[in-house]
Amino acid sequence: MSVAESESAPPVRLSGYLESVSPASLPGARLAAANLVADDGIVFGAAADDAVRPWRVDPLPAIIGEAEWAQLERGLRQRARLLDAVCQDIYGAQSILRDGVVDPAVILSHPGYLRGCPASPLLLSGADLAKGADGRWRVLADVNDNPVGIGYAMATRRVVAQVMSGLHRQFDLRRMRGFFHLLAAALTAATDKPNPLLVLFTAGIHSETAFDQGFLASLLGFALAEADDLVTQQGRIWLRAGEELEEVDVILRQVDAALADPLESHVESTVGIPGLAEACRKQALVLANPLGAGVVDNRELWPYLPDLCRRFLGEELLLESSPAGLGEDSWRVPVYEQELSERPFVLRTFGLATADGWQFLPGGLGRVGADGEPLPGLGTLAKDVWVLDEAHTGQAVSQSGVGLGRLPQARPSTAVSPRVAGTLWAIGRFAERAESKARLLKVADDIAADYAVFPGTAGHSGLLVLLRAITGITGQPISGEPSEWLRDLTLGRSATGLRHDLWRLDANAQQLRDLLSVDTWSIFARMQRNVRDADPERELQDILADVLESLLAWSGIMAQSLVHDDSWAYLDGGARLERARHTLRLLELTSSQARAPEVNEFVAEAVLRAGESLITHRRRAITGVGSAKAVESQYQLLLADPPNPRSVVNQLTALAADLELVGDLELAGWALELSDQAATREVGTLTGQDLNDLEAEISARHFSRQAARHATEEV
Repeated sequence: MSVAESESAPPVRLSGYLESVSPASLPGARLAAANLVADDGIVFGAAADDAVRPWRVDPLPAIIGEAEWAQLERGLRQRARLLDAVCQDIYGAQSILRDGVVDPAVILSHPGYLRGCPASPLLLSGADLAKGADGRWRVLADVNDNPVGIGYAMATRRVVAQVMSGLHRQFDLRRMRGFFHLLAAALTAATDKPNPLLVLFTAGIHSETAFDQGFLASLLGFALAEADDLVTQQGRIWLRAGEELEEVDVILRQVDAALADPLESHVESTVGIPGLAEACRKQALVLANPLGAGVVDNRELWPYLPDLCRRFLGEELLLESSPAGLGEDSWRVPVYEQELSERPFVLRTFGLATADGWQFLPGGLGRVGADGEPLPGLGTLAKDVWVLDEAHTGQAVSQSGVGLGRLPQARPSTAVSPRVAGTLWAIGRFAERAESKARLLKVADDIAADYAVFPGTAGHSGLLVLLRAITGITGQPISGEPSEWLRDLTLGRSATGLRHDLWRLDANAQQLRDLLSVDTWSIFARMQRNVRDADPERELQDILADVLESLLAWSGIMAQSLVHDDSWAYLDGGARLERARHTLRLLELTSSQARAPEVNEFVAEAVLRAGESLITHRRRAITGVGSAKAVESQYQLLLADPPNPRSVVNQLTALAADLELVGDLELAGWALELSDQAATREVGTLTGQDLNDLEAEISARHFSRQAARHATEEV
C-alpha cells in the first residue's frame, strides 16, 4: 500500500471541527491574525526592491491525523534518503550516468548541477506536496538546494495558536519547538570540531525571505552573516570581527547555490562569498545544504526515481510525483478571507539528517493557492498545519532528543562585524533622532496652538524662532499654517520627517533579528501604525505622545535587556552622538540674538522642555542652586551639566565609554576632548562639524565594508 493511503480511518479534516468555531468569530480572528503579524514584523519580500509586504495568515489551521502523518513521514524519510544517495553519486562515482541508468543530459544540463562539487551528504530536505481526493499525497516539487520557510512555519504557528486558542486547546498536537533544538544540535554535530562556530548565511535585504532567515537564526542561536561579514583566506571562511577574524566551521546556507559563490556561477552576484566552493572542496567547513544539492530538485529525474529507489535502497518508491502540479481534485481546506471558501492546499515539509535518521518538522508550512494555479508561491496565504498527537506522546519529532547529550556545544560568536556594528549604530542614531525630533515637534505644536494667532506677543515671536530652528534641523521650509506644517513633518513622507526616521529605525532593526529582543517588534509596529494610520481628526499631541511612549519602551529594552558588550556599545554610541548633535544644533539655532529678553526667555524655556530639562531648571532655581533665568540655565543643563542625561557633556562622556568598550582608546580620548570643549558652556566652542568629524572617523575605523569583489580576484 502507498504511503499516501491511510490504513485506518480517513484523514482528519478541519471541516469536521468547524462546528466548534463560530462563523461570527472569523472576521475578528482574521483581523487579530493580521495585527499579530504586524506586531511581530512578519514580512515577505526583498527590502532592497521595496517589495516588502505583510505575511498573510489564514486563521483556520489544516489538521492531519497522527496515522496519516506517520505514513507520510515514512515516505518523506525514504525520499530524503534516496535523493541524498543520488546526489552523492552524481558528485562521486557517477554510477547512474556510467551505467546508463539516467540520461546524462538530465543531470549535466540542469542549472542545479555544479561541476567539481564534493560528494557531500544532504543535511536538510524540503518538499512541496498536495493530496488528491483519493487521499494520496504526491510531491509537487523537491526543495533541497535551499529549503526556506521553516521560520515562517513557526511564526505562523504562533499567530494561529493565539487567535484560535479555543480550538487549539481542543487537540493534543505534535509540537514544533523540539525540531529547532534538534536542528541546532545536528548542525553542531556535523563537524568534528569540539567547539564549532556556526552562522546562518543570508542575502539580507536582498532576500525575499529575510524575515524567515532572521527568525530562524534567533530560534537556533546562530549569528546572521552576509557576504560582507565573511572572507575567504587560505581556503577557509572567516567571520569578520572588527580587525580580527574567527574561523567559521558550519554554515547554514540560506542563499541559493547559484548566487552563493560568484567564482562558480553568477559572476555578478553581490550576495555570494568568492571561494566558498573551494573551501567546501577542501572540506574546510560544513555547508548545509551543500552546493550542488539543487541537482536533485530536477523534475526530469522523477521518471527515474522508482528504479533509483530500488537501486540505492532496495525498496519500492512510496511517494509519487505530480508533474502536473495541483489537480482539480486536490485536497481543499476551508479558508477565511472575506468569507469561507475552499482553496487548493500545498504542504511544504522540512527534514533534517541526524544520527538517528531523518527527522521532520511535524506538519510544516501550509499555503493555499487559487484554482488553476500549478503551485502557489511562498508568499501566498499561509496556513498552520496541526499534526494530532492522539497517543499523547508530547513528541516534537520522532525520537526527539535521542543522543543530544552526546553532541558538542556550539561556540557562540562574540564577533561584531563592521556591517553589524554599522547597523547597530544606525539603529541607535535613528531611535534618538526620532525621539529628539518628536519632543521638539510636540513642544512646537503645543506653543502653536496657544500663540499662532497672536502676532506681536512674546509667545508668537518665540514660536517663529522654534519653527525656524526646526527648518534648520529638518531642511524643510516653513509652509502654510504652523500646526499643519508640523503635522506634515510628523506624518508626511519627507525624507527628513519623523515618519521617515521611524521607518529607517525599523528597516535597520529588521536586519538584526538575531540580536534584538523579541519585544522590539511589537513596539516598532505600534510606532509605525501611529504615524502611518493616524486618524486625520486625532490631535498631533496625542500622536506624538504615543510615539514617544514607544521610543521610551525601546530605550528601556536597549538598556535593560541587552548585554553590555560590543553590540550594545555600538547601539548606545549611535544614540549618544545623535543626541549630542541634536542638542548642540538646537542650541545653536536658538541662541540669543537681537531679541527682546522676554522672547529669549520664552525660547529658552521651550528648548529646555524639548530637552526634558525644564523641571530640573525650575527646581534648581527655587533652591538657588541654578540660575533663575532659563536663557542662562539652558547652557548649563543642556550643554555642560555632567549628571544631566540630556547634556552634550554627558553624551560625549558616555560615548567615550562606549568606544573604550570596543577597544578604541584613541577615539575615546577624542570624545573626551570634545566633552571638555562643551563644558565651557559657550555655544560655538564645540560645533556640529566637530561631532561629524568624529563620527566619520568612527565609521572609517569600525563600519568599513569590503570592497566589491569580482570573480577574477584571488581568494
